[in-house]
Amino acid sequence: MSSGPVNQLAPPDGFQQHASGLIIPAAAAPALEREDWTEQDAKILARAEKVLRRRGLAVILACQDNRCAETPLISRRDIPGGYTYVCRHKERVILSGR
Repeated sequence: MSSGPVNQLAPPDGFQQHASGLIIPAAAAPALEREDWTEQDAKILARAEKVLRRRGLAVILACQDNRCAETPLISRRDIPGGYTYVCRHKERVILSGR
């Protein structure tokens, strides 16, 4: 009986190896809800951030939805033609020049 290393093959596309060693279907990332903001919304937010920064305050955005209770902070991601604010359940899209 050999006690050498076992030759393991990589799982096929669309599958992943579970901690137990079984190959199981890979879970697809859930699609985020999408919310489109107007350019006017973006201008109002930018103006508020500018005023608060001048007064020495930082702006931290957080989602108040129950689905984001564990990690409510929202991250900003730049995209071609604008940016998005992303939390765990929603992507808020702000496009420039709409």
